[in-house]
Parts: sequence; C-alpha cells; structure tokens
Amino acid sequence: MPEDIQNVIQRVLTGSREPTDIEAIVAAIQNGRIVLVTGEGSVGVGGNVANSPIIPGSNNVTGSHNIVIYGSNAKVVREIIQNFRTQFNLLEQTRSRLAMIERLSPDEPLTQTQELELDVIKQQLKNDIEERIRFLEQDLEELHQRAGRLIEDVERSLGSKLKLLRQSGQKSLEQSSQVESLKQQINLVQEFKVNLRDSKEVADWLSQVQESYSKNAGLHALNLFPNIQNTASPQEIEDFYFSIEQFLEQISHCLLWGRANVLDAPGIPLVFKETELYAAAFSFIKERVKERPPSRIPRESLPQLEEYLDYLIQRLPDY
Repeated sequence: MPEDIQNVIQRVLTGSREPTDIEAIVAAIQNGRIVLVTGEGSVGVGGNVANSPIIPGSNNVTGSHNIVIYGSNAKVVREIIQNFRTQFNLLEQTRSRLAMIERLSPDEPLTQTQELELDVIKQQLKNDIEERIRFLEQDLEELHQRAGRLIEDVERSLGSKLKLLRQSGQKSLEQSSQVESLKQQINLVQEFKVNLRDSKEVADWLSQVQESYSKNAGLHALNLFPNIQNTASPQEIEDFYFSIEQFLEQISHCLLWGRANVLDAPGIPLVFKETELYAAAFSFIKERVKERPPSRIPRESLPQLEEYLDYLIQRLPDY
C-alpha cells in the first residue's frame, strides 16, 4: 500500500475535508485497499485491532497490501463518506432536473425568468469536482429545491400554453401540431417527476438490503459455477460478495440520479474474470425482485431497477 494513502487517512481523521482526500479514500475503499471495521476484532494472525487505529493487512482483490481502519476511526470515516455521498447525490439529482428542463426548451422556449433562473443554478454547479463538493450541504439542498421549483414552474407554463390553445377555438393543422407537442412535453415532465419520486423509494430500499441480497445472489451464482466455487479461497468469495454489493450501491445512485452513466465505468474490480458469474448473480436479484416484490415499493417503479440491472449485465463484458 503506498505510504501517501496513510497520510490521507490521518489528515481526514484529524479534520481535513478536502474533496481530493475524501475521493482518494472512497476510491481505495471501492478497490478493497481500505477496509473499515466498526467494532473491535482480530485482523490477520492473532492481531487484535484494539490498540491501533490503522493497521496493514493484505487483499486478494488487488494483490497488494491494504489498510484496516477500525472502531471509532472507522465510524468517523464512514460518516464523512456518507455525508460526501449525500451531497454528491443532491448534486446529481439537481443536474438531472436541469437536464430535463434543457431537453424541453428547444421545442417550448422558457420564459425570460425561467431562463435566468436556469442560468443562475447552472453557474453555481461547477463542473470541477473539487469546487462542486466544497458546497455546504444546505447550499446544495437549496439549489436542489430551486431546480425542483423551476421544473414545477415550467410544467405550469406548458399547461397554460396548452389551455390557451384549446380555448382559442382554432382548429388548424399547425395548432393541432402545437397541442400535441405541448401534451408530449407535459407528459415528459410528469413522467420524469414520478420516476424520480418512485426511484428514490427503490434506492432507499436497495441500500437497506444490498448486503443480504449480495450474499444470496453471490452464493447462487457460485453454485452455478462449481469449478470457480471449488477453487476460490474463502477471502476471494467474501470479496466477490462485497463487489456485488458495490455494484448494487452504484445502481442505487442510478436510481437517485435518473441515469445509468455511472455503470459505464464503475471503478469496481472484478474478483473473478468470468463475467458470467456476475451476470448470474444480478439475474438472480432481478428475478427475486420480480417474484417477491417488496411490499413497501410501488410495483410500477420496479421496472426502473430491472432496467439498470439489465444495463449492468449488458456492460459486464466491457469491464
């Protein structure tokens, strides 16, 4: 394990909230190079972690040394990362809303006030990751709400235009075309709003069950590939389960953001090169959700989860 990541960890534990430091730790956790252990326990041969906040270990995914952070330090790091992800999710949801508005504007131009508000929000959402994550959480929440109000305002404007056209009494071919265009735009906005609302419920549910689903799906997949199951070490199997869990976390992000681009380059190392093993695991999850849909999730929102699982399965050979 490179020495510099230990320096990064120490900086974060002593108060640093530099986005580059947090990003480095998130990436190291995703790659299995940092392990968080929130309780006291043993790591390695006869080593109790109670007397050291950070200890070296080994990792079968990367083939390199890793670092274990335990106890209260692990909790601190986990809370920092969770806050980082919360802010990033707010940011991406806001960007999705702005993209939706821009998708409408070529056909139905925004009002001057709406254009101004769109430009103001876009100006504050910098493309540079360091600048974006420097926002305080309340700043992101405010921008997120402003983007939501802008979508509501655009929907009302479209509805008003449609109402005026219908009240005009004209029945020309051009007017009929305008009516149909407005109806399509309104339906697009309404569908977007419903999908975001429902997908958040699915994402919250998936975050709660992803650990248990990952193990069940991983075990099912290994049973289908006994040659891998019989030759894999216990650590490799645990790493395999964990990598499935990481992919499910990425799908939660897709549900929250309303787009699948995070799955194009997820940055999650495959424990086994046989992508069919992963495909079997995600197919198992897809079928299980179909057969036993969670009671608190609207059935009409589950196809979004299935679509992202299908997209992930399709992308696996490229990882």
